[in-house]
Amino acid sequence: MLRVAARILIVSLLAAGVAGGDPARAGTAAVAIPAPLPCPGCWHPTPGTTWQYQLTGAIDVDVDADAFVVDAFEVPRAVVSPFIEAGKPAMVIEYDLARADFCDRAMKLGMFAMRKRLSLGSWRRPCES
Repeated sequence: MLRVAARILIVSLLAAGVAGGDPARAGTAAVAIPAPLPCPGCWHPTPGTTWQYQLTGAIDVDVDADAFVVDAFEVPRAVVSPFIEAGKPAMVIEYDLARADFCDRAMKLGMFAMRKRLSLGSWRRPCES
């Protein structure tokens, strides 16, 4: 009886695509990610670029990073300006596509900016300078 139950379990796992593969991918189809949009005025990081993501709390200006990602609409310009003046790229992604002032405001701050839907591989549009 135990052998029969084990065979049924193995057959069930094989039918579900779990055995011999990644269980997290069972039953999912691969989705192609769209090619990047051309953005001639945008900064393009090179391999090895160091990043500091600081989305909440006080910005840690002592972190030695090549690029900083902050919440540009929650962080005052006085905090972001030293990074931009030091030549460090500053970027922002806006997921609220209804926000009409986003690109203008980001450009005035001197930030690279992009609008994007939340889902991976979805529509995105860089702000034009």
